[in-house]
Amino acid sequence: MTFTGFYFFCFFAAFLIIYYVCPLGIRPAALLVASVIYYLLSGDVYLIIFPILGCLFTYVGGLYLQRVKGVFITVVSLLLALMISVRLPFFNISGMLIPLGISFYTLSLINYLIAVRKGNTYPERNFGRLLLYTLYFPNILSGPILKYENSAAELYSGHRLSYKNITFGAQRMLWGLFKILVISERCRIISDTIYNDHENYKGLYVLAAAVFYITQLYTNFSGSMDMVMGMSEALGIRMPENFDTPYLAKTIAEYWRRWHITLGAWLRDTLYIPLGGNRRGKLRKHINTLITFAVSGLWHGLGLGFFLWGLLHGSYIVIGELTRKPFERLYDRLNIKKDNRLLNLFRIVRTFLLVSIAFIFFRAENAKIAIVMIRNMLTVRDASLLTGGIFELGLDAIELIILAASLIIMVSVEIYSKKRDVRMVLAKKNIVLRWIVFFMLIFYVILLGNYGPGYSAAEFIYQGF
Repeated sequence: MTFTGFYFFCFFAAFLIIYYVCPLGIRPAALLVASVIYYLLSGDVYLIIFPILGCLFTYVGGLYLQRVKGVFITVVSLLLALMISVRLPFFNISGMLIPLGISFYTLSLINYLIAVRKGNTYPERNFGRLLLYTLYFPNILSGPILKYENSAAELYSGHRLSYKNITFGAQRMLWGLFKILVISERCRIISDTIYNDHENYKGLYVLAAAVFYITQLYTNFSGSMDMVMGMSEALGIRMPENFDTPYLAKTIAEYWRRWHITLGAWLRDTLYIPLGGNRRGKLRKHINTLITFAVSGLWHGLGLGFFLWGLLHGSYIVIGELTRKPFERLYDRLNIKKDNRLLNLFRIVRTFLLVSIAFIFFRAENAKIAIVMIRNMLTVRDASLLTGGIFELGLDAIELIILAASLIIMVSVEIYSKKRDVRMVLAKKNIVLRWIVFFMLIFYVILLGNYGPGYSAAEFIYQGF
């Protein structure tokens, strides 16, 4: 039951009414019941045993963490074993699906254990509360990765009905639907066409596949996060932001500070800093960076392609640090200021293209195919994409115009939102103008949304995590 499905909206609307009808004190319990029901309705019923088992390990481990030596390592190992085992080939022999959100709630549970170990929070003695932290249904599909000490009070408090929360939450959900249904689904058609027939597409077609894929990925993932944030806001719950216009980043390091922010923070705090971070010299710092990004790749999937994807991003950052001072000296000699607009535009485009190429390893069926595609992109001179070939990739001229216009709208809003809160600006406008804008976006999504085969939106890319 994905966030873009009709039945999900019926589910959420019904729950929202029930949530605010319930007495304040039992609203967290109602949220837990709804989360369990959602999980049961979203896949094979027996898969709920995985989050319950992970939560049980964590619950018991938290109680004995300070009293019994080795509990932390044991429980973390059990959680990681659960997460990794379901991705191994032998586990899926019978066609068993990966438990919904297992990577997201696993890292959140590890965050809880770290918080207890450091004394940032007391061990949770109410299993139901910890289970809500694990299964919170808006969060289960696509994160963000929660920190217990920051999220517990939000989840366990009954929140009062607020007109602002409901309207602002609905607006953000609508923005997420715009990204997913209007932009991501169209980008998916083009990228799938090329990736699924990679032997016949070379030269600029490979670059196009890479660019459309990361646009698909970003609008899908950030759109689903908008849905998460919007639903949570409607419930009065504040979740941590997970994106900050990453494709406006000027360097790969900056890109990773803006992309999947909670995962980056988790890897930094749990892996990079314990490895020594930047405290043991430059060589060790670079090695720690490569290790951290290699692990990030394997978190996304147990395959050579994912490993190389992570390693390539780590290599980008290391190379960027090694060349930073020489480039700064070059800019000084050429009398180019750091805030030069043309230079910054070049750096943004360069970062975007480097990320696009790296994601070929992420999207391709395997590492061998990814290497072949990159080689074909660099060595084969095929520019027919620019002379009409783009119209043969699944979208006609009108569809491409809709996609281009939608991308312009999205980028413009995101650039503007760096300076001002768009929703607050709209809230201060005349009520007639405000509702005109809302209805225009609603009809834009309804009329121009690409709902996929059978009028059902494609599964979120990150749902399996």
